[in-house]
Amino acid sequence: MNIAELTLNNIKEFGEYVSLVFEERDYTNVELNRQAECLARGLQELGMKPGDRLAMMMGNAPEVFVTFLASYKLGSWAMPILFVLQPEEIAHILDDSEVEVCVVHEIFLPKMLEARDLSAKGTLKHIITADANPAEGYPSVHQLIAANPPGFEIYPAMDDDIAVLLYTSGTTGMPKGVMLSHYNLYFNAKAGCETQNFKHSDVALFVLPLNHSFGIISSIGGTLYGIKGILLSWFDAGQSLELIARHKCSYAAVVPTMLAMLLDHPDAEQADTSSMDRWIVSGAPLPMELYKRFEKTFHGKILEGYGLTEASPGVVLNRPDGVYKPGSAGQAFSGVEVTIRDEQGNILPANTAGEICVRGPNVMKGYYNKPEATAQTIVDGWLHTGDVGRLDEEGYLFLTERKKDMIIRGGENIYPRDIEEVLFEHPGIAEASVIGREDPIYGEDVCAIVVREAGAELTEEEVMEYAATRLAKFQKPKWVIFVDALPKNPLGKVLKKELREQYGK
Repeated sequence: MNIAELTLNNIKEFGEYVSLVFEERDYTNVELNRQAECLARGLQELGMKPGDRLAMMMGNAPEVFVTFLASYKLGSWAMPILFVLQPEEIAHILDDSEVEVCVVHEIFLPKMLEARDLSAKGTLKHIITADANPAEGYPSVHQLIAANPPGFEIYPAMDDDIAVLLYTSGTTGMPKGVMLSHYNLYFNAKAGCETQNFKHSDVALFVLPLNHSFGIISSIGGTLYGIKGILLSWFDAGQSLELIARHKCSYAAVVPTMLAMLLDHPDAEQADTSSMDRWIVSGAPLPMELYKRFEKTFHGKILEGYGLTEASPGVVLNRPDGVYKPGSAGQAFSGVEVTIRDEQGNILPANTAGEICVRGPNVMKGYYNKPEATAQTIVDGWLHTGDVGRLDEEGYLFLTERKKDMIIRGGENIYPRDIEEVLFEHPGIAEASVIGREDPIYGEDVCAIVVREAGAELTEEEVMEYAATRLAKFQKPKWVIFVDALPKNPLGKVLKKELREQYGK
């Protein structure tokens, strides 16, 4: 199958309806499909063919949906690039993929041009802008759409053909290209939506970056169920609350940072969120204190899940009608298996922490041009995630840590999340991240990076005294460092690699 067929099925099943609202303008499913057909033909005339890579560096906008759909129809590999990456990392992606065509929003054009200049292979030939008023000297998506007729014939892709090449954010070195097939995406969207009992009358608030796997799957799920999406170009707490009230949104896929920002908004207590059934949360660990505060303030259930790009991305998710277990990310999607293994690959018993391993139709085809890395990550069909967690007797997954984030203090394993949960409960702490810092006696010890609540006059001694009342002696931070903000990726996940580089020595 080709994932683009889902749009045609959507039109047949639901007819023409408003499928997207962006900046006060309505877009129908038929209109977006027609634009994608025209764009696919325009890209084909530029020389693009099935299997070619189509790079995209874009903020949220209808053009993102259209460009992805055009790529699927053409049989090329949609290749979203995170705009927070450095030019050197983007140049590496351009060289690794040997991409020839890129679609960018003008705001990112200088960074793309710098990356192209740094590229060793120099394969990038065509840069297309996605803005309504294109930059001088560059063709635009809108010009290609206007210059070409609709009616493009969808490339007859096989299930295992690659649909998306999604480069990881480079938290452990240069980004690696994750190859996701048409069936990977279809299965994940379908299986994830089935856990939520979505229906055509649902209205989704789209605030996640569409150039990330979480956003990609959310948009495909909307197509499957004929859901209307209310799209924001960038997440804004006040605008989100206003749009929820105006459009009677029923759900949103978000990350924990967004929940915290909604809570901190001055209109939080008065906001009308009565239409919200659920808040689907993934992308980063959800502190329990944040969970409790949010559900007291806003309408709708918080349903935490877990996934990773290599699993396209969903693995487990809590069900709206399921049993709630504090701290759990839920049970596996139907058709997906999850096991917990030790360093030797042995399956561990229930409630024992180890590496989370995943098997199922959601597992990537592999890393592009990296057979050795693929073989190390996928062993006998099992994806070794590098994340640490435990399963209870009923198959509920509880996340513990990334393996590389675990602190080993004098041979004692310390899980930073356990400390972060405690720190987050302090009324003077807005955010906290815990890393291992080099220590001459223990090898490494606990270092807490803390963001104070606005107006709080919190000292290092006060944090340490508080921690001593709640944590074991070996868990207590040896250092407390105050910062104005924690570095994060577009999904709000704290970039511990940057914290370790700056404060780990």
